[in-house]
Amino acid sequence: MKFVKRNFLSFVVIAVMAVAIWYPSENTSVVKIVTDIKIDEKHIKRMQGTGVVIHSSEKGTYILTNAHVLHEEKFGVEFEDGLLARGEVLLSIDKRKKIANGEISLRDYAVIRTTPGKNYKVPDFSWQIPPKDGEIKIRVFAPYDEPKNVYGDLTERIGYIDGIIIGGNSGGPIIYDGIVIGIVQGHNLEDLSVTYWQPLVIMKQDFLDNGLGWLMEETNEKGK
Repeated sequence: MKFVKRNFLSFVVIAVMAVAIWYPSENTSVVKIVTDIKIDEKHIKRMQGTGVVIHSSEKGTYILTNAHVLHEEKFGVEFEDGLLARGEVLLSIDKRKKIANGEISLRDYAVIRTTPGKNYKVPDFSWQIPPKDGEIKIRVFAPYDEPKNVYGDLTERIGYIDGIIIGGNSGGPIIYDGIVIGIVQGHNLEDLSVTYWQPLVIMKQDFLDNGLGWLMEETNEKGK
């Protein structure tokens, strides 16, 4: 009987290992960022966005997202494991250019920190000029209850993706060949099949100027 029980337990362990091999977990931790904006005395509008964990330790968790997602000084961060935390803005770059029909965003990214920290998964990041073609995956949290994947294709125009996103996807990581190369910015109002995004390469100098260069060193894919 002991022999049968031991073999049964061994079978269960092997089966679990097999599932882990055939169905690997995502190596990217994304968060949902929620802000309640007061419209007037009776109405509050809830805005949502997505962010990706760029560093995580007991000292704090650092998150990369869009600047436009952080509408107010007070916002909530919801992690995949259900943890809720307040965030502190360490870097916020939102540079826009006026055009005939309104304005376009040239730079739109931010780094926030939550404490206390936990050891969340942190993917590899590439801070170099991104490729001009290939399939990409966008990992998003908001407005869903759990992270989901959206797929698209890179184009020759840096900052443009052929792919559809919806409200709440802003700040989600753009993943190419398993490596984060940028974050979602928003969709083209004239053509919803086109998505704007912010490549990591354009953020490098702002990270260095604001004392966040160490984040690039820690997440650099194979030292590139």
